Amino acid sequence: MRAGPVRLFGALVVSLSLAGAVPTQASAAVDIVSRGFSPDPGVIGSTATLDVSVKVGAAPYIVEFFCCDVLNTVTAQTVIDDSSPTTQALTGDHKFTFDPSTGGVNGDKRAVTVRVTDSNGDQSRQVFVFQPPRAAVAPTPVPPKSPTTPSTPTTPATPTTPRPPTTPATPTAPDAPVVQKQCDPAVSFGLVKAQVTGPGCWQKVQAPSSGYAEEGVNVRGGGTFYRFNGSFKLNGIPFPAAPSGRTYMLAEPSPDAPGGQLGLDGVVELKLKQVTVFRQKLLWKLPSGTTEGKLAGFTLPGGGSLGGLPIGGTVEVIFRKRSNRFATSFPITVTLPSIFKPSPGTQGSITGSTEITTDETSGINLDGGKVQVANAAIGKLAIKNLCFSYLSANVSTSFAACQPPSLNGAPAVQCAPPRKAEERFDGSLLVQLPTGKETQFAAFGGISGGQFAYGGGFVDNAGIPLVAGIALERFGFGLCLKPTLLLKADAGLSFAKGLVRGDVSLTYAEPTAKSFFVEAAGFLRVADIPVGNGRVKIDSTGTVDFDVQAAINIADGFLKADGKVAGFIQPNPFAFNVDGDLQVCIDIKIANPCARGGITVSNKGVGGCADLPFFRVWSAHFFWVKPKDRKQFDFGTTCGFRDPVRVTRSRQAGAPLTFPVAPNSQQYLAHFDGVGKPPKVRITSPSGKVFASGPDRSTTDGESFLIMENPTAPETVVFLKENAAAGDWKVEPLEGSTVTGVSFQDEEKEPTVVSATTLPLKTGGRVADIAFDARAGDRVQLDIVGQEYQQRIATNVVGRPCPAGRKAPGRTNAQSLCARVSWKPKFGFGGPRTLQATVFTKDDIVLGESAVARFIAPPPKLSPTVPALRLVRRGTDVFAIWGRSGGNTVRYAAYAQLTNGRKIGHTSPETCLAWRIRNVSPRTGVTLRLQSGRPDLRFSPAKSVKLLPGKLYAGPPQLKKAKVPTPCESI
Repeated sequence: MRAGPVRLFGALVVSLSLAGAVPTQASAAVDIVSRGFSPDPGVIGSTATLDVSVKVGAAPYIVEFFCCDVLNTVTAQTVIDDSSPTTQALTGDHKFTFDPSTGGVNGDKRAVTVRVTDSNGDQSRQVFVFQPPRAAVAPTPVPPKSPTTPSTPTTPATPTTPRPPTTPATPTAPDAPVVQKQCDPAVSFGLVKAQVTGPGCWQKVQAPSSGYAEEGVNVRGGGTFYRFNGSFKLNGIPFPAAPSGRTYMLAEPSPDAPGGQLGLDGVVELKLKQVTVFRQKLLWKLPSGTTEGKLAGFTLPGGGSLGGLPIGGTVEVIFRKRSNRFATSFPITVTLPSIFKPSPGTQGSITGSTEITTDETSGINLDGGKVQVANAAIGKLAIKNLCFSYLSANVSTSFAACQPPSLNGAPAVQCAPPRKAEERFDGSLLVQLPTGKETQFAAFGGISGGQFAYGGGFVDNAGIPLVAGIALERFGFGLCLKPTLLLKADAGLSFAKGLVRGDVSLTYAEPTAKSFFVEAAGFLRVADIPVGNGRVKIDSTGTVDFDVQAAINIADGFLKADGKVAGFIQPNPFAFNVDGDLQVCIDIKIANPCARGGITVSNKGVGGCADLPFFRVWSAHFFWVKPKDRKQFDFGTTCGFRDPVRVTRSRQAGAPLTFPVAPNSQQYLAHFDGVGKPPKVRITSPSGKVFASGPDRSTTDGESFLIMENPTAPETVVFLKENAAAGDWKVEPLEGSTVTGVSFQDEEKEPTVVSATTLPLKTGGRVADIAFDARAGDRVQLDIVGQEYQQRIATNVVGRPCPAGRKAPGRTNAQSLCARVSWKPKFGFGGPRTLQATVFTKDDIVLGESAVARFIAPPPKLSPTVPALRLVRRGTDVFAIWGRSGGNTVRYAAYAQLTNGRKIGHTSPETCLAWRIRNVSPRTGVTLRLQSGRPDLRFSPAKSVKLLPGKLYAGPPQLKKAKVPTPCESI
């Protein structure tokens, strides 16, 4: 799937692309738009009606009306169900008639809550506040005209604004308001300033002693208010001219409304440039305060957008007065494109936040803006932080561009910032790879002056683990086009604390809907020895595969191995063991110095066997790092050669040095020690045949012997063909050489053998019954291997005498040992499994490996659903709490939808059972969805719980007083 460009404030910010991830398509959003209350305020003893328009993604739908307490949304007063003729289309208009005098416990927060659910299960809820009802007022009688003084006709006011009379108006009745002489183009009090933007002025009026109500505004007796029917700005918010026959009412502060009131009994639409933020009847209880206050929340009109991103939810406008300058801030919730999800591997929409500001002098300010999101996901990648920002040319320094994320190092490249005179767009991203240690990766970029300016990303912290034992040493890239071109990129992996290192490229992919992998490929070195092009792949089950197209050149060309090997890695404690079909070439002077051989490349070194023409087996092992107590390059260590038992004879002054060969030896190897360099030697057999070292480092007659000089130690070895002459063989140094001693095998031992059977256990594990015979010093290791699967179940099998009738292959019952090894299978996909036995020497040299049993593993189960799910409200925090799921659970994915429009996600590790949701008003409800997840990011069915507005607890009653666990940050 490819996601198109994400646009912010009308310009390109970032473009994202994923391969293999196909998210579920969500149905269209459910929109609810109020057409107003009639009348508003209502009259005690009469009814009022709310008109709403509804748009859904799938019909039919259900409409529920809850009246008239904003905290009561348990029982609907009216339900229009999905069988009604009015709910069969994708759009519809609906009316709800109610008694406005029934809502009383919340003061001015009397409200009708409307909830709509469509056929897809998508749901939206909107809260519409109505004014407190007023008492019915009898008509005011008109006093009789004076018989002696004829009435004087009054001059009508202009249509756009009232004119001040030449003398104060005299009320015609005791309850009529008194129009004052004062009429000003600007009125200010508290945190607000209303400034007319055309002709006219705010007419000052005093309410009668009994109080006064007009345009939905209730003014206490003797209170002051202002009338105006033209266009004006309130702290920079543009208000259009009042509809015909209507007048804006602006009332000064009173005990009932300490910040003042603004009202008009008709639909008012407010637009901040291209963004519509208000479209309903106007009745604002203005906020109070000395420098800042918050207006009661209202719902944004449906269908709005900001820079192409849908906006919605509840807005609580902040009014400010600082240094006698009046301003407002509109915090806006934006819905990110559908590619963004609340948690890796789950579904649901995610919102971010930005704001639009206004002030009395500069009006609406969209010169700078920023959308920030924390804890979201794209596919199975966790997004820790996401930021888009826009700054116009010469913008105020109060606006900050998105900054590159901060990790444990510095960016791979640092570019000069764009000039302030240029318009700029910036973005930054911090994601988390879905590996065991949650490795983080950062990226950032920007456009200035209409051109790409810079971009980069980095993971820069030597030893950041991808999985235990495998570290991402560094990964960084960066590109600058301004002021000059700069490009930089590099990466490095290390294994076993630097034993294996590679300069690699890093790939993340999701090949199927249920799997992903992280793969590094490049040129590898082991202990500074070039090995070849290798690949390390970590899949969604945590298994690590390893292979290398080897071209190993050891000891200055003495040994070369070419071919492909493959196997698996044990990350912690670190060990890898790979086998393959390689061509081994030895620097010896025979017709064909190369042979196909069984080669093992492990974390200890390279070793194996090769069949040469004139003697049965040649074998050697090269250690990547020289052991303290033996040679780095050792011959005759595997393939039937006796190791570690050797007999050493030291040379006595004036005496010949000999070594014995037993009758019927299948193969034989002797080591001659020199001083400072490998000695050149002359060897005499019991039959009198003599052969000697030549000028090269290897000498052979191609029939009976092979003399080789060790390139890494002062040692020379001789291989003898099978059935060599029995008796003592004599060795002498040639001129210029010294022989200080000889070591040889005293006897040849049978190799280690292993057999096994496996059975399932009722507890869900498995058990293996092992029969084996191990040579002294050998150890047997057991691994379960399969496609994308590896699990070590024993590093050194310890046996006891076998029961009667049980024995190892080719051995008697008395020679055999038996063991019983049980294990709990780690997570992995179902399929064939092999129990693999690997035999090591005391120096951890691999002698060989074999498949000793096979079985079929069942597919993994989904994690159990989450128990004991509950929500606890404490002040402005809501805590989501749950119990352990068990099973294959390694994480919990949470998704919260708030009644104010916020939608947020959170991912917890298996050890964390609580999430703290901050900044939740007591009047805001929370619906929580929680799922437990397996290592491959497959999730259990969702459990949910709903905390109603004003309520302190939702969940099992018996857990209401349970202690709240310590919450954790999202991983």
